[in-house]
Amino acid sequence: MCRKYRRYAFKGVGYEDNNQIIYRFPNHYGASVIDGFGSQGLELMPVHFFGNDYHHYENMADFPLTYLSDENLQLVLTEIFETGYTTKTI
Repeated sequence: MCRKYRRYAFKGVGYEDNNQIIYRFPNHYGASVIDGFGSQGLELMPVHFFGNDYHHYENMADFPLTYLSDENLQLVLTEIFETGYTTKTI
């Protein structure tokens, strides 16, 4: 979990072995982050939320960013927090 954005994080509802964390920011954008069984290292998928439902969102990319370092995770989350999207291709 990214400490800088932990107040926006909650446990995902995915598979128990993939350690999913969902980040939902005030701009209705965020990310699904997984790390565990079946993932390619630390993976991030940018998402857009609908209404106030924390589990109703759509992916904003065709493929997740994979094998992120903790530092790169924070950089991508910061961009999503500030702009609602990411241009990163790490």
